[in-house]
Amino acid sequence: MKLILVQSSLRKNSRTAAAMKEVKKRVERKGIDFEYIDLRNYSLPFCDGRSFDSYIEDYPDVVKVREIMQKGDRYIFGFPNYVYTFSGVFKNFIDIFGKFTIGKKFGMVINAGGVNGYMASNNLISIMLYDFNATAIMPQVYTKRLDFDETKDEIELISEKPLEKIDQMLSNLV
Repeated sequence: MKLILVQSSLRKNSRTAAAMKEVKKRVERKGIDFEYIDLRNYSLPFCDGRSFDSYIEDYPDVVKVREIMQKGDRYIFGFPNYVYTFSGVFKNFIDIFGKFTIGKKFGMVINAGGVNGYMASNNLISIMLYDFNATAIMPQVYTKRLDFDETKDEIELISEKPLEKIDQMLSNLV
């Protein structure tokens, strides 16, 4: 089984990336075969409805990401929550690469500024189920600003509840 981790925040000092870093550490500790996609490291097009192959000439990273996504049996998507839904960057990613999740299972790591943004997962669950027949695995991991230590050089996820939920999600996903 191959697990694909997708970190979709483009911010340099990203709490989403810090949460996904913790997911990655726990996946490594469990000895799970995985690959990690950090969208900050790729140049991808805006989805404009054309065929998948037409993006390749102008955006060679589409081929790199496709090769990783095609290997996946399970996925964990990390995304920031903006205005009670997932970011446009992540929506664009799903528009282009979502077809590789058809019939598969996925987990979610959602990061928001406050306590009420957890509903962002409902939008993703609906899209993934309707368009790709993909199944969301619970629990979802929800983080907020107060769950992190931002006093060090690197942001670190420190709150017990989301850390426990990462382990629960991994157990249920793999």
